[in-house]
Amino acid sequence: NAINSLIEDNEGRIWFNTEKELYCFDVQNNKLISMNESMDITWGFYNPNASQRLAGGILSFGTAEGVLTFEPFIDVEEQESVKLLLTDFKLLYRSVQAGTEGSLLKQAIDKTEKVKLKYAQNSFSISFSAINFNRPYKIRYEYKLDNFNDTWQQSNTIRSIDYMNLRPGHYTFRVKAINKYTSEELDERALEIFIGKPFWASWGAILMYILLAAIITFLVIQYLRQRITEYNANEKIRAFINIAHDI
Repeated sequence: NAINSLIEDNEGRIWFNTEKELYCFDVQNNKLISMNESMDITWGFYNPNASQRLAGGILSFGTAEGVLTFEPFIDVEEQESVKLLLTDFKLLYRSVQAGTEGSLLKQAIDKTEKVKLKYAQNSFSISFSAINFNRPYKIRYEYKLDNFNDTWQQSNTIRSIDYMNLRPGHYTFRVKAINKYTSEELDERALEIFIGKPFWASWGAILMYILLAAIITFLVIQYLRQRITEYNANEKIRAFINIAHDI
């Protein structure tokens, strides 16, 4: 939470660092940009009050590992084509091979729109990746599973999501590739997932339960009627015997 050094470049942008992170505040566009990742800075600690603007607008920052010198330039507004792919679908941590005998995938998961799972297949994982070879650091991901979690989750590095013991029902997995600096949505994919009910909760089983309950109810009614008939017959016999005895 402490700023070690702060300096302005020739474009009016403010560059500053904390102990480990270098930032650029683009005043004109009101954007705060973390530069460690985009400049591939993974080393050293920034020294306090150790910054200078050199000839030609070059910036210099002192670190524990030496001097970091660069020409200030950011390209967060540059737009590039990004293709978001679904790369793998796993059941019980094993990849489902498309097109094999008995496979639930008839084609590659990236070309699949719907997946139908059995009740016992209610734990799975989905992997994804955005194709951008030039500037992959600009991409973050957002994902959610409709009917399970309606809040978008964010990730810069995780590209495989696990879901465990889901209830039977209809779900839609959604994932977006986002420009982390401009928040622009670059691409989005969706995959519908159906998890079937167990046999004991299927419509066929429910109909069988109803039929069985009807049969049992009928048998109980018949049994009670028979007992009532027998009881009434015994009453009449006893009454006849008593009358005969009195005579």
